[in-house]
Amino acid sequence: MLAREWTAHIIWTLRRNGPIRFGALRRALPGRISARVLSLRLKELEDIGIVRRVERGGKILHVEYSLSADGLQMDDAILALEQQAGSDPTRLTRR
Repeated sequence: MLAREWTAHIIWTLRRNGPIRFGALRRALPGRISARVLSLRLKELEDIGIVRRVERGGKILHVEYSLSADGLQMDDAILALEQQAGSDPTRLTRR
């Protein structure tokens, strides 16, 4: 799942921005992701328990996304890989 395009970026961004609405998440991601792809990835991550989706009521209904406990562990794993690579990310590639 982590190898899918945008997945690691979404997890990383959710960890650093806390509960966040869809549009704000899209703007916070590095690069340009289409709304369709972001929606698809969030749904996939929600289905496997990495992302939590919460509907907030009021006059206008809106949805916030955050990481679940499993998502926080996933981010810790991403951070560990990032630290292992250090300044040379090619260290983690196949030879």
